[in-house]
Amino acid sequence: GKIYSSTPGLPEKEIGEGKGCSIETINEKNVYAWAENDGVVFINSKGEKKLLGKGTLPVIKALNNEVAICIWQNEKEIHSAIVPL
Repeated sequence: GKIYSSTPGLPEKEIGEGKGCSIETINEKNVYAWAENDGVVFINSKGEKKLLGKGTLPVIKALNNEVAICIWQNEKEIHSAIVPL
């Protein structure tokens, strides 16, 4: 399916295709991760998209005001990446 972001007062914006989207809000800015094809995709608060690795079921949590951790699974193993906001 399609993944959309939404900001109050603005129309929805398509940001990608996939499933299992995770969102985290830090300093009123959103970051997203989801499974697309066989990989986990991350979009930072500037809209920059990055493939983090193979896998599914991503979860994002802020570590501080500058970075977050994205954790996902691939073939029964847990993977993670520290990502800039």
